[in-house]
Amino acid sequence: MRAPVALVLIACFVTVLEFPLYFANVVASDGLGLTLLFLRNGLLVAATLLAARTLWRATVPRTVPAPASAQPTRTDETPVSS
Repeated sequence: MRAPVALVLIACFVTVLEFPLYFANVVASDGLGLTLLFLRNGLLVAATLLAARTLWRATVPRTVPAPASAQPTRTDETPVSS
């Protein structure tokens, strides 16, 4: 979970840039404001997907498919359909 934590911490830093410092740019929806919004949201989405994948791999057991067992053929029975 180190990568998701690092992404969230970077997103926190971008949020600090976004709201106290460049809030006028965000409100004006200029290039810098939109870039900061997209960067922060992209980091949070990436952190979420990485954490979900890590959690899934940690909790779902990996099973190897069982080898197909050879079933004996039955030759002494009559067929159902004619």
